[in-house]
Amino acid sequence: ETTFDFSISDYEIKIIGYDIVRKDRNRHGGGVAIYVRNSLNYTVRDDFTNESLETLTLEIMKPKARPFIVNYWYRPPNSSQECLNIYENLIT
Repeated sequence: ETTFDFSISDYEIKIIGYDIVRKDRNRHGGGVAIYVRNSLNYTVRDDFTNESLETLTLEIMKPKARPFIVNYWYRPPNSSQECLNIYENLIT
């Protein structure tokens, strides 16, 4: 499920011509975001999420092409080695 820190609006970080898809961590910063050209057809894939990882996954559909997946993952510097195993299981 995508979450937002409403203390920062999409308008404040908007780039003209792009949609922003974001999953904020909390009011103290952090989280992940992907900018997508607003002419592209996409779906947020919540089935590629895990509560212990900061990930955001989109499926992008272009005319006359097969859909493809874009996944963004932020791994904090102090995270454990176990998060790599969790991520590997998620994308498998």
